Amino acid sequence: MLERAKFLSIFSSNLDEFFQVRVAALKDQVAAGVRQTTSDGRTPHETLEAVGERVADLVEEQERLWVEEIHPALAIQGIDVVPWA
Repeated sequence: MLERAKFLSIFSSNLDEFFQVRVAALKDQVAAGVRQTTSDGRTPHETLEAVGERVADLVEEQERLWVEEIHPALAIQGIDVVPWA
């Protein structure tokens, strides 16, 4: 369970970096009015919308795993997760 918790942490960190770099670049392109499609046939705006939808699904699954599986299993093993203070 600790490895699964660690994986969720890495997932969150990578997602943060993805938004800071890739999504920020897409937002800059949208703000600049770029409408040219890329090799996947999407404009920056369409890509941004697709990313938002996919990330929402991924984060929902991440939260479900934590709340329903990992956190309870850790608690059973006597491992407490406490807020950062």
